[in-house]
Amino acid sequence: MLSSYDLKAFAERIRTIRKSLGYSQNEVSEKTGVNSDTLRRLENGMSIPRFETLEVLSSFYKENLILILDSYKTSNELSYFYDMIDYHITNADADSITETIISCEKYLSRANPQLIDSREIKQLMTFFEGIEISYQDNDDAYNLSLDKQIEALKISIPHFSLKNWRTCKYNSLELRILFSIASLLGILRDCENSNKIMLMILDYLDTSKYAKHLEKLLIIKTYSILSYNSHRLDQHNLALKYAELGIKFCIENSIMAELALLLCRKGIAMYHLHLENYERYFFQGIELLKIQEKFQLAEQYEHVLHRYARNS
Repeated sequence: MLSSYDLKAFAERIRTIRKSLGYSQNEVSEKTGVNSDTLRRLENGMSIPRFETLEVLSSFYKENLILILDSYKTSNELSYFYDMIDYHITNADADSITETIISCEKYLSRANPQLIDSREIKQLMTFFEGIEISYQDNDDAYNLSLDKQIEALKISIPHFSLKNWRTCKYNSLELRILFSIASLLGILRDCENSNKIMLMILDYLDTSKYAKHLEKLLIIKTYSILSYNSHRLDQHNLALKYAELGIKFCIENSIMAELALLLCRKGIAMYHLHLENYERYFFQGIELLKIQEKFQLAEQYEHVLHRYARNS
């Protein structure tokens, strides 16, 4: 979860621990493999270190630096923007994204630069701007949005590219930016790479009953995209598999979001696999869409069902 920290005080504590053990920064770098520039930035309060860096240094210093960093937490105000990340990923809300960007700008203007990681704020802003661009709903906008999300991810992972995404490690924020990248790849018909990334993301996400509601929505959205991408790749067995996994997750967690779409996706996959009773899932999905007052989408699926019925 995103929070702000008294980085100057934390830096002084880390520097004191190192000096008490009699090590120079260069010696710590040589013995741990942590880049000397990373150590310098850490001890000058210039950035919040990555989790992996804290783990390595904790082992070397024989101190739990993760807990120490947490003790220097000054505010949870950024947690609001963290929640808005999952909200905007799972909801196409153009008005709200504009409000979120304005709120983020206001927060940045009044926040003490010594108590926040400005790089993290910049990454948030770039991410939200990329989401806003995608709401223009055309291929040019999707490509611009994709470039923006890659730019956001490179703020914290400078070597990231669409060719080496497997070699990177991701924190919670970075994972959600990667989700947006995968979603955009699917929209732009690079469905194979979209699904590869989505499957990796599922391994990261908390699928337990204790997960936050917004994270559960993200999981359901992932299954929905996996199913749709598989349909576009003519991999209808996989489309059926992911639709059923998504439906099961919705039911187990009493969540209606995406359930109607997943039911229709199941019906579509069953039709292409020549399975009986595919209409049943169309009917369920369409009725649920009408209950949710999504009449235009319900009508679209009714047209699909009628077309399938004529061809049967």
